[in-house]
Amino acid sequence: MVTMRQLEAFCAVIDHQTVTEAARVMRLSQPAVSKLVATLEQDTRLSLFRRDRRRLVPTEEGLILHRQAQAIFDRLHDIERLSEELRNLAGGRLNIVTMMALGRTFLPDAMSAFLRERPAVVASLHVRSSRTVVDQIAGQQADLGFTMLPSEDPAVVARVLCRLKGVCVLPPDHRLAAQPVIRADDLEGERFISFSLDSSMRRSIDEVFEREGVRRQLTIDAYVSAAACSFVANGMGVSIVEPFTAWDFVRLGQVVARPFEPDVVFEFRMLRPAGRPPSLLAEAFATQVERLLVEHIALTGAETSGEGADPRPLSDWSRRRFGT
Repeated sequence: MVTMRQLEAFCAVIDHQTVTEAARVMRLSQPAVSKLVATLEQDTRLSLFRRDRRRLVPTEEGLILHRQAQAIFDRLHDIERLSEELRNLAGGRLNIVTMMALGRTFLPDAMSAFLRERPAVVASLHVRSSRTVVDQIAGQQADLGFTMLPSEDPAVVARVLCRLKGVCVLPPDHRLAAQPVIRADDLEGERFISFSLDSSMRRSIDEVFEREGVRRQLTIDAYVSAAACSFVANGMGVSIVEPFTAWDFVRLGQVVARPFEPDVVFEFRMLRPAGRPPSLLAEAFATQVERLLVEHIALTGAETSGEGADPRPLSDWSRRRFGT
């Protein structure tokens, strides 16, 4: 069987033109190098050199083998370099799939901060429906997924990042815009931007208003929070959405957002494939997302539901920005 050591000696003889110089570079004796080359010829059953005035001249077969051996060594060097980059989290590939709420600005901002320190990393971020996020993670098509949809798929490992209270978004000139807190009964008779009938957000919000006995004008259904906020910004009604999307519109001055009572809780999850351990790169990005999530929540003043979140508690919550 051909060995790497044989190929190394063979290439050294061709590259340095003499056995003596090849032995010096390899820190071996001349007989040891000669033996490695001889056994390579035996194992390949090829004549790799011919003697010309006491010099070893590679045959045509020897030159072809030399080119192939050099390609093998180049690939080994690439693997060594890649391994070093992966150990230092400087290279590799990161594939993320997410629902719209986090894919609009939060995750692009988080990935940008992550990639600035790792310019050799190749990354992708795809925004999909929550169901597609789960399916792609189960199919091992991405390293990490972000969704609000619970999953009992054994091919998916999920953990709760945070549980946030929904906020009421209103046009800036709305009659309720100055109130510090919006209650369900404040929205009696209001034009209301809701969500698709088959969505969990729609069911959660409808249950609150039904329980409070409040009737709304359900004039428009939206598929995602961003569309609901856009309708609100255009004066088409009010809505209850998760704080990530609300903040994107609040900071542009397109809507105002206020705490809403009773609570409507939005639960955000991070997913990874169960069939393989996460890469070091994915683990590092997950850690950064958790850290930036705490900072983002503190910045926006979003409120937790009062329930613990996995893997760590989130603290220092404030209502000052959504509440004033």
